[in-house]
Formats: sequence, structure tokens, C-alpha cells
Amino acid sequence: MPQAPNAIALRLERLTLAFGDAEPHRYAIETSDDGVAWRLVLDRRGTGRTGKEINEALPEGSAGRWMRVLLEPGDVSATLAELKVLGHPL
Repeated sequence: MPQAPNAIALRLERLTLAFGDAEPHRYAIETSDDGVAWRLVLDRRGTGRTGKEINEALPEGSAGRWMRVLLEPGDVSATLAELKVLGHPL
């Protein structure tokens, strides 16, 4: 299990992904309470999004202590430069 003694669980509202280029990117966002069991909260693997900075509203009820971004294997140009997450402590 990952160790992060200061990490707190958040009710997640929005996120911004900053990529190195404006090409279409396919990705998924997952959250976890313990860093072991993950749940899908946003899936853009089928549709993808275009832009250097992509803003996403997360579905109602999205929460977690951990978050990960899964890039589609064929997206060889993807460079995630920054990830901003907005939410409130649970």
C-alpha cells in the first residue's frame, strides 16, 4: 500500500490535465481510498479529448485519497505536464 501520511480523502469536483501538445488524447481517471482498489470515475479512452489544457467536471460522488491517470497505450505522443485537482475534504 502507498504511504502518504498527510494525504486526505477528497470529494472531487473538477480536474485540469495539461499535456505537452494539442493532439487528441485518450485517458481514464481512477480514484482509490487505499491505493490498492481502484474505481473508474472518468473514461475518455473511446472518445478522447483534444487540447493542451483539458478541463473535466467529475461525476457527482467522485471521491478518493488517491488518483491516477491511465493513458491509452497507443497514445505515444502523450506527455502529461501537470494535473490540477479541485475538491473538498470529506
